[in-house]
Amino acid sequence: MFQTAPVNFAHPFFQMSFADLPLNETEAAGVPLAFKIPEPNVLFYRGSILLFAREKEGKAIKFEFNILRSEKFMPAEGQGNFTQEIRHDIDKGGGRIDEKMTVSPNGAVIKFFKGEHRSELGKFDVTEYRRTPVFPDHPVKVGDSWTYEEDLSIKIRSFWIKQKKPSAKKIITQATLKGFTTAAGRRIAVILTESQDKSL
Repeated sequence: MFQTAPVNFAHPFFQMSFADLPLNETEAAGVPLAFKIPEPNVLFYRGSILLFAREKEGKAIKFEFNILRSEKFMPAEGQGNFTQEIRHDIDKGGGRIDEKMTVSPNGAVIKFFKGEHRSELGKFDVTEYRRTPVFPDHPVKVGDSWTYEEDLSIKIRSFWIKQKKPSAKKIITQATLKGFTTAAGRRIAVILTESQDKSL
């Protein structure tokens, strides 16, 4: 089931296909970005996860998983705030990831409830999680970039990863507004994010 392979991540942005639309007057002037509860309030996605473990001299054990992700959004206390329940079902090993948090319209995590991962890779529990605002507090134009940070502690029980105490991590993400396109009949922003995982 597992294979050793050269460590190589194909950049997901180059696998995407979308029509880059001409900017309208509002977009050219700059648009505010914010999260809101979608209608309907449950969304489904399909995607894939690529992991490498026990890297040595450019090669590592390679894991690939297909996932079905569902997100449920519910109103929470505070203007525009919402509670988000996320579930990932993994096609191999009957794996599953569950998350629950309350989020502000700018993407900051107000309250973290849980983060659990169960799969053939092992058991992972997020014991703490904080996230700064995902979106800036001002309108942005195409080409503008900004950053946000995530801080978390993870308790791992796995054959593949040996851990003496919960791991503290900081993830720094740079986001860039690349343009606008359409999906499901709606005009949407295309945002490219690139993250760096900083173990503390």
